[in-house]
Amino acid sequence: MLLEGSGDLNTNDGSQKDGGSGEQPAWLAQVTDDLKGSKDLTQFKTISDLGKSYLELSEKSKGYIKPLGEKPTPEEAAKFRKSIGVPEKAEDYKVEKPEKMPEGMVHDDVLEKKFRETSHQLNLTPSQVAGIYKMYSDYSLGINEDLNKDFADEKQKAVDTLKDIWKGSAYEENTAKAIRSFHKFAEASNPPEAFGGVEGIKQWVEQNGMGNDPVMVWLFSKTFELIGDDKFIKGAPAGAGKDILDEMFPSMAKK
Repeated sequence: MLLEGSGDLNTNDGSQKDGGSGEQPAWLAQVTDDLKGSKDLTQFKTISDLGKSYLELSEKSKGYIKPLGEKPTPEEAAKFRKSIGVPEKAEDYKVEKPEKMPEGMVHDDVLEKKFRETSHQLNLTPSQVAGIYKMYSDYSLGINEDLNKDFADEKQKAVDTLKDIWKGSAYEENTAKAIRSFHKFAEASNPPEAFGGVEGIKQWVEQNGMGNDPVMVWLFSKTFELIGDDKFIKGAPAGAGKDILDEMFPSMAKK
């Protein structure tokens, strides 16, 4: 008979042999018609292969976190944040601040607060926040270090220039005159409170690097020699011509 020797198409693993057709696994004969033509299913030679693939995919999907939509509800946002470890409050982020700030540099508490709030709004994880903050902190410290080095280099250049002009002990003597002249002039000029008074003027000169300008140092040393230690007041001695300050700064002289 024609059917003799055909054998059983069912295999021990629950699948079916393809019966020699070679076109698709025989086990697909058991599925509904709408699935039989699926290329995704034909890649599995047996039902066992399909089952293993399903279990692997199921295991991987357990760690899947669904992204938030454009307009999530408060409940959805809270659930998402919790699933990726975002703290409930922005202030709960932990950031690593420098143990000791360099001289002249202060920690910006306002910027840190804004950074925490923005990070929380963007649902950044604690590790992301810590990493970004450390990068910015290291960068800022590096910039400050470079500025200090530039400041020190400029100061050294000024010293070298003045030492070339004032040989030997003249350097120490004339820089002392320049410092005293500047302080006396700042005090006698009575700077307005809007400038921070005398201390404000001194800080302005220091912050703008003018204290390291060899021309300024030379000028104030000459001011000391021309005016003297006790003549930083307006008004020339009896019998003198123009006021010495008017001679030095004619554009500021009273007409």
